[in-house]
Amino acid sequence: MKLKQHLFSLLILSLLASCSAHFDRYPGDKLTAFPDELTGSYAFRTQPFFFSFFKRDTASVEIRKDGVYPIANSGGEPLLLNDRSVISKVGKYYALSQRDENLPDAWTVSILKHDKNNLYVYLIEENASYAKAMLDLFVSKTYIRQPDGNFKKAVIEKKDKLNYMIKSHSDTAVVLNMGEESLLLLFEKYVSKEKPLHLKRVK
Repeated sequence: MKLKQHLFSLLILSLLASCSAHFDRYPGDKLTAFPDELTGSYAFRTQPFFFSFFKRDTASVEIRKDGVYPIANSGGEPLLLNDRSVISKVGKYYALSQRDENLPDAWTVSILKHDKNNLYVYLIEENASYAKAMLDLFVSKTYIRQPDGNFKKAVIEKKDKLNYMIKSHSDTAVVLNMGEESLLLLFEKYVSKEKPLHLKRVK
């Protein structure tokens, strides 16, 4: 279940290195634009291997009010805020969520944590060490791909859901029912301990 590719978007950059968990909606309150404290030009401090040719402090991506843009001449398409790409506020953090067009009611969610000129992007991964904790914290449903390519809801046991999540099987998907309190607990206790994608504001 691949999302539409936007090479330089924060979300896709995270997805390249991991498999994202799915939620039935984005968290918190939807914002109409990226807040001023997040806008600016950023360089990758934790660089994916194919960005290693950039100088350490060379801006590669720009966050504007309406989306995430590649710096001129670096290629790729912008990720624009719309009904499928949402920035929202949840607790003291921001969340960048994108709808999966191949799966009913499914969103991937990244938590954005900022500190002055640093922006840390944490993707919530379904095959991470905290997979079991996710199933304990969230009500979930499972979808199985049918011969026609569409996904249909199926009733399966919790241990099988965990197996599907850990193995990230392309023909099955576990979708978690979003709950903001559970999401914040998951982030504080587990996700925030993982290595984030680190961007440094350069202007």
